[in-house]
Amino acid sequence: MAQKTHTSLFFIQEHKGRKPMHGGVGNTDIESILLTKGFQPILFPYHESFSIKAKIFRLIHLFRLLLSVPSNAIVIFQFPLYARMNKFFLKWAGFKKKLTVICFITDIDGLKSNNPELLKTERNALLDFRFFIIHNNTMQHWLKEFIPDAKTARIEFFDFLAESFKGERKKSFEIAFAGNLSKSMFLEKLDQLVGNSNQIIMNVYGEGVTAEMRRQQTIRYKGIVEPALLPSTIDGSFGLVWDGDGSFDLQDSFANYMQYISHHKLSLYILSGLPIIVYAKAGSAELIEKYNIGITINSLGEIKEKLDAVSEKSYLQMQENMRPLAQRIMSGQCLSDAISTILSEIN
Repeated sequence: MAQKTHTSLFFIQEHKGRKPMHGGVGNTDIESILLTKGFQPILFPYHESFSIKAKIFRLIHLFRLLLSVPSNAIVIFQFPLYARMNKFFLKWAGFKKKLTVICFITDIDGLKSNNPELLKTERNALLDFRFFIIHNNTMQHWLKEFIPDAKTARIEFFDFLAESFKGERKKSFEIAFAGNLSKSMFLEKLDQLVGNSNQIIMNVYGEGVTAEMRRQQTIRYKGIVEPALLPSTIDGSFGLVWDGDGSFDLQDSFANYMQYISHHKLSLYILSGLPIIVYAKAGSAELIEKYNIGITINSLGEIKEKLDAVSEKSYLQMQENMRPLAQRIMSGQCLSDAISTILSEIN
């Protein structure tokens, strides 16, 4: 019975061999976890080549897959799916063999780029599926607006296969921020956004730092650190989850995007023992409050006042509350539990 389960579980592999820095590490960890759960990879040859030879070999491989993958197979893939052959495989195999497909929504590019046409295309693509792994309750509500019978399982937090921070942290006004800085333009006017507070220090990590970011008195740029090493080396007392230009008015696309996405940096901060500061209307704000692992704010200008209100006792309790979550995240348990839930729905 165990062998039958093993041979009928597959996943679309698109991230093998990549060494992501402050973006994409969640995708590679997902594939690593699926391998440990007995899912067999579906990987097209020459997947990063666009030559005629590569395209011919991929087409041959597609026909072989259509013959070899059993009709009772369960296939999981990460959405958005980018490689054309992977999309062809899901379409043709789903139609001819009635495969059961699990769609793991890791991102929504149409929301991230504020592109209505791309979002419409993505929604139409999602209509082909019924079983989903999603981030949080807000994403579930969004999905069920146009797929009412969708069966879902939540991860809550992305798994992050790295060692957690082993030391002690003390409450201060030193805040960490890590990520793709090119989409974090609020950092270019951080002094103004935090109210010119001379107590707040922002330790910034990642690629894409600009000269204007470096000019901010609030910012201490710490460079680029390999993701697996970051939890044990990152400096600060809190971790910030923020995006875009930082204004978050009603027309701000990143404010809308953050309603549905649980950022991978949430997991980074949890492994780092850093209580989290997050936008109050973000989809992950519910998780921060549920587990009591940080504070929510409506604007960066609230940080000083909100941190003043956090007692030493409350700060220590937040750190304590993160420890079991860190264990789940670093062991791949978030995705493992979601897979078990969705497989029970399928069965």
